[in-house]
Amino acid sequence: MKLRKKDGKYIRILHQAVQVDYDAKNYYRTLSLDTDITHINPQGTPCFSIIGLNGEPTYYNIQDTNPLTKSFDFFTRRER
Repeated sequence: MKLRKKDGKYIRILHQAVQVDYDAKNYYRTLSLDTDITHINPQGTPCFSIIGLNGEPTYYNIQDTNPLTKSFDFFTRRER
């Protein structure tokens, strides 16, 4: 993932998340960790992988041919 800092410079972020718990009302608790990895690989194409735990399938470098829709596109100007 690439993020822009307040000074306008970009950094590369490794985002890791794991669901740790959920209850009967479908409230999910997730542990997330973001790490600045700019010093490892400052350039290149970001990649997306899903690593399965406890025998679940793993997917590496998922390529999406459809561009993602930004969340604000779902709201009217007034709602934003």
